[in-house]
Amino acid sequence: MSRLSIDVLPDHSLEAGKSLSITCPRAGLAFLFTLSLALRLLWWSVGPQVIESEGLYYARVAENLAQGRGYQGVRENGYQLLYPPLYPGSIALGYLCGLSSETAGRLVSFLFGVPFPIVVCLLARRLYGPAAGWASGLLAAVHPVLVVLSAAVLSESVYLTLLALALYYSSEVFSLGSRRATILAGVCLGLSYLCRPEAFLLTMVLSILTAAVHARHGSLAIARAALLLGVFLVLALPYIVFLSLHTGQVRYEAKTPDAIAYLLREDAGQDGGQIYYGIDRNLEGTGLSMISNLEMIKTARPASGQFIRLLLKQVRRNLSALNQRIAAPYLGQPFLGMLAALGCFASAWGYERLRGELPGLLVCGATLLSVLLWPYAHDRFLLPALPVLLLWAGKGLEVVRTWTLGTEVECGLGGRLASVLASSMVTIWFTLLCGVAASGVRTSDELSQSWSARLIDDKPVGQWLRPQAGRETRIMDTGPTIAYYSGACLVPYPWADSDTALRYIAKQRIDYLILRSSDQKRRPYLEEWNQFPPVDHVELVNTFEGRSGVVRVYRWRAGRQEASKSSSPGIIIRPVPNMAQPAIAGA
Repeated sequence: MSRLSIDVLPDHSLEAGKSLSITCPRAGLAFLFTLSLALRLLWWSVGPQVIESEGLYYARVAENLAQGRGYQGVRENGYQLLYPPLYPGSIALGYLCGLSSETAGRLVSFLFGVPFPIVVCLLARRLYGPAAGWASGLLAAVHPVLVVLSAAVLSESVYLTLLALALYYSSEVFSLGSRRATILAGVCLGLSYLCRPEAFLLTMVLSILTAAVHARHGSLAIARAALLLGVFLVLALPYIVFLSLHTGQVRYEAKTPDAIAYLLREDAGQDGGQIYYGIDRNLEGTGLSMISNLEMIKTARPASGQFIRLLLKQVRRNLSALNQRIAAPYLGQPFLGMLAALGCFASAWGYERLRGELPGLLVCGATLLSVLLWPYAHDRFLLPALPVLLLWAGKGLEVVRTWTLGTEVECGLGGRLASVLASSMVTIWFTLLCGVAASGVRTSDELSQSWSARLIDDKPVGQWLRPQAGRETRIMDTGPTIAYYSGACLVPYPWADSDTALRYIAKQRIDYLILRSSDQKRRPYLEEWNQFPPVDHVELVNTFEGRSGVVRVYRWRAGRQEASKSSSPGIIIRPVPNMAQPAIAGA
């Protein structure tokens, strides 16, 4: 029978304490899997209460795919070109099996999130040995951000696991290992690209470095690099062809034009409202959220000199905030960074170590580069570097334990007592890191949306509208949650004055308008409309009260719904149930 055992050091033996020995790796991996499964199941049962704003775009794409409506999002204004297909495609499979798109999205994230600690453990064992492997695996199993991601409708849980697998097999590719490892690395990188487009450049660089680092091996190195790239392209080319055909440009991703368009508009003097929700004199949408992805891509074509100038300007701006972003508490900082620094620099670097660390270094470099270049920031943008930081932090915990143990032995403490005290030191670091991360994730921008009071208040509004709405129903709102839960199409409020907004609404043939007391500053006219609704144009049909304020649903008198002879439901007050927030979210 397999047994998990931890070596006890003999007295005055430092060498025996340099690592924790697991006599049977399967027992340790089973423990990691069980711990990961239990924590993620527990969080799923008590944590998420509403779909994340980013996640509902994936979920609506999945619904439309399953219903044969094409690759469209919640705004239904053309193909959704910003999101790669792996995550919404996986959600669509769950939707076809009878799950709601929200539940299917959480299930996909869960299925990928549970085995993530095992992959991290195996990779750390390969790079640093057993002790660092188990420490890294435990960190990955209990880290609050990773637990939350495993029940979130966000692509990061899928991407991080695929990326960690790609790093695991790439470390063998860099040693010119078996063709099997090269093929598996290409598969993982290809699937990673279909989840987040950053993996495309990572694959290109890895292929080049594989050939360059082993140039003395000539044809073998080139063959491995070609095999890696070929397997990747088998998976990636269909999506590249899809993007290229629909944009009229050779493209491997469509998110960069979004950032370029933002920078161009900002450089032209537009503020945030105009950039995203602007309209022109002809009442046509010009903001990035008012036009299709295809229109946005076609307009994002700066001159090369202007493009370089805008990028340098953005890098200077983001550099000033980089320290704050890297030191974010949701990552477990400063303790994660301190442990990672120990693991990274406490031992010497030679050629072999550099070769093993190179894929991880590339991931960290690509993550920092994207954070520096992007015109806006979300907490999840730093998450691709988290697997590498966990590897180094696991090695750092081994350094802490070894140093503590050696110091205690030198001070004359007995072997068993020294081992207990060293393990206690590791436990303290674990507690500090996870405690800070649990506190930080409560206020993380997108990660905390699933227990956001405002979004929770929106959910019953959408559910109330669902029986009388459909894909042809057009809801004007400042956010997408109500449109998602009602099954309707979202039309964002324009950034304009009151009269122009009313004319735009009439042109857009809106059916329902949502007015929230919490939205009064989100458009120039919403404060006025909350106090004095445009009663000549709208009819109040329902009022909801919740923790974030009052939500009112109005029917637009000139909309298609006015033509129906169904009786008005009248004004109904329906308080939102006072659902308790999860413990991690706080009061």
